[in-house]
Amino acid sequence: ITVVMFVVAAPLGAVAMATALSSRFYLLVLPAIWYGGRPVQLSLRIILRNIWPYFLSGLAVCAAWFLKLGSMLPWPEVPMGSALIVRILVASGIATVLYVAGVVLLQRSFRSIRDILSLIPHILHRTR
Repeated sequence: ITVVMFVVAAPLGAVAMATALSSRFYLLVLPAIWYGGRPVQLSLRIILRNIWPYFLSGLAVCAAWFLKLGSMLPWPEVPMGSALIVRILVASGIATVLYVAGVVLLQRSFRSIRDILSLIPHILHRTR
């Protein structure tokens, strides 16, 4: 699968190669989880039921970025001395906010954010 995807994507450029690598990962991970989860009754349905909001939100942010958002940002107006780091920080910040907003909208709750925030005391206590 890897070789076929790379051969098909190679003439199309770096973005196609990255897409092929990601697609290969998803094509191979689902059967692996199904096979590995059989002894503990972990089915694909259970996994997909729990990860779909995160996956769909990430896919939507990626599609929005490639289709529209990447070209809408005012990159020429960014100061030249620190252009690369500013672009990385701005793009990462926008993508993160859109991703979290998508997850909250798809779940119709702030459950995921509360779960992550509830881990902070445990993490801080553990480092002492």
